[in-house]
Amino acid sequence: MNTNKYPVSKNQEMELEIEKLAFGGKGLTRLDEYVIFVGRTLPGDRVKARIVKRRPNYAEAKLLEIIKSSPLRITAPCPYFGECGGCTWQNLSYTDQLKFKKEHVRESLKQLAGIEDYEIKYPVPAEPVWGYRNKMEFSFSDRRWFTAEEKALENKDDQYVLGLH
Repeated sequence: MNTNKYPVSKNQEMELEIEKLAFGGKGLTRLDEYVIFVGRTLPGDRVKARIVKRRPNYAEAKLLEIIKSSPLRITAPCPYFGECGGCTWQNLSYTDQLKFKKEHVRESLKQLAGIEDYEIKYPVPAEPVWGYRNKMEFSFSDRRWFTAEEKALENKDDQYVLGLH
């Protein structure tokens, strides 16, 4: 690995090829052995990103542009996907979501418990796949959240709101 404690600089913009999905939903890539997490990305994406946080073993980057889209990427069914932050993987088919979740279980058991020699069954899919919530979490704020279209409006009411995660 690079002998520099930080092989990237904060606010540095760079092109990255996303290798895999990390637990929590961010795309993961590496510079030598140094890990970089990029939100809203999928394996196979080639992206332009800006480093926003750096630590000795990893950095976090903000997606600026998708240069080449992953073959796994689909159009999200929700018109607010990517803006509200409530869903992480709507741009990935449900079948692929289940595959990645199974892999996350495998990696977690290996890394955290040292368990490797066993069979992991395929996750039980939800029915229906879309259009349900298993938890309602309310948020209150003195500043309203706006979609990209609403941000362009001149007279918008941004006082006290109740919303959902």
